Amino acid sequence: MRTTLLFLAVVGACSRSPEAATPVPEAPPSTDIYLYRFTPPSAAGQVFNITNRSGYDNQPSWDGNGRILYTAQEDGQTEIYQVNFESSAISRIFATPESEYSPTITPDGKAISVVRVELDSTQRLWQLPLDGSGPSVILPDISPVGYFAWLDSTVLALFVLGSPNTLRIADTRTGEATVVATGIGRSLQRVPGGRRASFLHRVGGQWVLKTVDPDVRADGSFRVDSIAVMPPGADYVVWRSATEVYSASGSRLLRLQLPAGTWEEAVDLGGQGIRNISRLALSPDRSRLAFVADEPRAP
Repeated sequence: MRTTLLFLAVVGACSRSPEAATPVPEAPPSTDIYLYRFTPPSAAGQVFNITNRSGYDNQPSWDGNGRILYTAQEDGQTEIYQVNFESSAISRIFATPESEYSPTITPDGKAISVVRVELDSTQRLWQLPLDGSGPSVILPDISPVGYFAWLDSTVLALFVLGSPNTLRIADTRTGEATVVATGIGRSLQRVPGGRRASFLHRVGGQWVLKTVDPDVRADGSFRVDSIAVMPPGADYVVWRSATEVYSASGSRLLRLQLPAGTWEEAVDLGGQGIRNISRLALSPDRSRLAFVADEPRAP
């Protein structure tokens, strides 16, 4: 087990990812996970490097207890780790023969759902119970899954790899998934205050942020709404509320206020050595943002 002390200032203050979960490349990007606090205002722009090591640390998410789950590569494959702010430590949660990606706590809080690259290279959605009991596949007949977002206890939005990639709404009770859109990006999120999912859709050479209602209409279709055109270089979003969206491009965090509004710069973190922000994950209380960026350059 690896244990790493964090900056003490983080305790108590409370991507660029590959087209994950593709099989682990020989030389994945060297990335770190950082923590940014929205409050207090005097701390705006203050960033802490949480993982702070050479290698691939990516795909952060928060569990219900204020810990960060993430994917790290060590010894040639990826495993699931956690950041525990109370103990100021990082530790591996599972050690398996397979590689896992995109750890996300299940809606019941009893397991971590992951995209697992199985030994025959099949990519499916699995759950790893926190009580140590055996893992199980959630959607046996759907692959290759790249990304996912829980919309409630049984319904998910899936990014399924293919030519083109597709957005699908899946139900764990039936094991079935219905295609909603093609040519989508990797950012899938549940919009706060409901069951809608947001996704990025390639339209006319640019990414458009859209939402989909997972309830099927009488004609068998889904209601899809266009929200905003994404800024250049931005390919991931998080929702701080149903009307406040964050994205990133380069070293800048960007903010969109709905219903009317345009993307504006919230903060530029380039002065703190931040480069190429990708994956974003908000804490449950919406006060902290975990994000992925390139490993800092040596001075």
